[in-house]
Amino acid sequence: MKRVGLLRKASQSRSSVEHMAQQSLQACTKASVCSDLGPVTESDEEHRRRHHPMRKDCSRCVYIVLRSQLQASYGSYQHAVGSRVGKTVWLAPRPTRMQGVWGLGCLFCAARMQERPNLEGVPGKRRRYNNTKWARFEIRAVSQIAQRGIRQHAETQQHRMAVRDFFKPDHCSLSKL
Repeated sequence: MKRVGLLRKASQSRSSVEHMAQQSLQACTKASVCSDLGPVTESDEEHRRRHHPMRKDCSRCVYIVLRSQLQASYGSYQHAVGSRVGKTVWLAPRPTRMQGVWGLGCLFCAARMQERPNLEGVPGKRRRYNNTKWARFEIRAVSQIAQRGIRQHAETQQHRMAVRDFFKPDHCSLSKL
């Protein structure tokens, strides 16, 4: 009997899993953070096996299912490359070498924070300006991973300045992140 149930769950269509992920994004609250996101060293496949079936309250499960949609919409930046239009994806999971708990972040903001790590002597609020959860890859709440949360970050002044700095000819390389 258990085997039949597992086969039914395994045969669940991708569209129904995406629908579940969309529902969890709509029903989430700001405080909704899964306590078991796993370490940054855990692969997506290992995480899927550990959280089978997908958990609606787990932002990593939701991100795994909706990654392409999120990156294609607000999680990327379109820019001119000669006479063509290029697209750079900025929404990314925490790099493995940063260690710690899994989280999402912004490559542009992380590059800007790395270029300007010490703002000593600058008044309080401006000193923290570059040091955001997005720049540190610490976005873990399901509500922040919703398209609305990603769009809100993309529209912030910090993000727009990070994009501007990133596309300057002397910008920080992504390999340093």
